Amino acid sequence: WGSARISSTMIKVLELPPLTLLLTVACVLTSAAVSMKKLSPSDIALSFPMAFGGQPWRLLSTFTYVDGLSMKFMGHMYLVSHFSSLLETGYYAGRVHHYAATLAGGLAAMIVGAFLAPDLEQPFLCTPLAVFVVHLWGTTEPNQPVELFGRLGTTGSMLAWWLVGGFAMASGLATAMPALLGLGAAVFVDGLRDTGEVVEAEEGAAAAEGAPAAEGASTGATGLKMEGKNGLV
Repeated sequence: WGSARISSTMIKVLELPPLTLLLTVACVLTSAAVSMKKLSPSDIALSFPMAFGGQPWRLLSTFTYVDGLSMKFMGHMYLVSHFSSLLETGYYAGRVHHYAATLAGGLAAMIVGAFLAPDLEQPFLCTPLAVFVVHLWGTTEPNQPVELFGRLGTTGSMLAWWLVGGFAMASGLATAMPALLGLGAAVFVDGLRDTGEVVEAEEGAAAAEGAPAAEGASTGATGLKMEGKNGLV
């Protein structure tokens, strides 16, 4: 029975879309390596002096570890894999490069935020990552009803705020504050995305307006031929 459950879980993980799978596997392997003492948390924790002093991997590894293979880790993995999968197969379906750029922008925004606001800096930023993914999904489905623990109802746009409140009640306000990095990064990336969509829409409208004009010019150029040959004009 235990083996069957593990196999079922593995199948579900392997069915994740590519970027979500990559992110999930990185987190699982990192936490497993730490649990087996193959890796020390101090080797992957965020440290700007060390990152800028020849250990740049810390700027990424900080997002892949929470608290070993614990219930807290499982909760974070559910949030990241579930909502990232919804984004990748929903809003960003068929646009994997756009989603990769969005994730990269979010990670960069969180790193910059931690650098500029030392009070929000934590050794590991998987919690802000989970909040970032949840809030980013919420911006694409703002009115989607969501149930919390089968009792509380909210919407996609408010879900991340509920999570931050839950972190504050469970671990204290000081521990929950870094989650604001994820919220801020999601708001920042969403603003860039909206700006990009407006620009694309304007370019598309301009192209659509130019197409009839070009077609009209082409028709005018061939109209004399049609008139002379068929007498239609």
